[in-house]
Amino acid sequence: MRVVDFKPLIFLQLILMSLSFIFQVYEINSPSFMVEKFGYNVLTFSLLTIILIVMELVMPVPSFLLAGFTLVVNLRLCSLIGFKMPVYILILIFFIKAIQFILIAKSSIHQIYKLGFQNTDYHLYWLSIFIRILLGYDFIPYFCDKLFEGTMIQSKRIDDFHNLGIGIATAIVIFTGIIELFCSLAFSCGFLTRIGSITLTLYLAITTFLGLKYGYHFAWVSTSSAGWNYPILWSSIIFSFAFFQPSEFSIDKFLLKYNKTPKLLRKLITF
Repeated sequence: MRVVDFKPLIFLQLILMSLSFIFQVYEINSPSFMVEKFGYNVLTFSLLTIILIVMELVMPVPSFLLAGFTLVVNLRLCSLIGFKMPVYILILIFFIKAIQFILIAKSSIHQIYKLGFQNTDYHLYWLSIFIRILLGYDFIPYFCDKLFEGTMIQSKRIDDFHNLGIGIATAIVIFTGIIELFCSLAFSCGFLTRIGSITLTLYLAITTFLGLKYGYHFAWVSTSSAGWNYPILWSSIIFSFAFFQPSEFSIDKFLLKYNKTPKLLRKLITF
């Protein structure tokens, strides 16, 4: 599948993202900013987004997916700090990205129907891609507060585990944050999606069980006898992606088509 050329939208995103970066630098260097190394994390994801938007001109699919991922992370961090203007600009860029995705899907569906496959449910194929990306974005706030939102918020998470009597709280917070980061990347960008699907399903099952055991109830499980429908539904949808072949709109498919992709990575993608 060839992504439609959207140079005007890409250049518009690049201009807006550069403007957001300038505002972020200004906010971080203001005397009122007191959030340790948090600010450097914000600027890192902002720069990554700018680079990836530029790379969309060369490698459209993987760069589009990765740019969307880093954009949402940057938006999450900026909103948590309380940056106003950068958040408004990032939300605008996100909507432009959403429009770009819709146009890409519409163009792809139109091409399939033009070839004489009107009776196929190809639009459902793009619906599954949308759900996959949405599931990936859904986990961004979870790993951000464990890995990128500064020691103040990370310490709060660690204290929560200490209060439950868990001695290795720091290691657990960092480890779970890394798992959430990998799974979020796996779904939002379609990278090692099958492994991410199995990992995330097990992760949800274990965290829900341990949360009930130690009395740390999540929002979707209020008691030991209520709220199980949500994690079951969530896990079922996530696990279903373990049976899917890599979609055309994923990094997995891009790597499979790339001649220099290592054999081990190919096996991990298609196992």
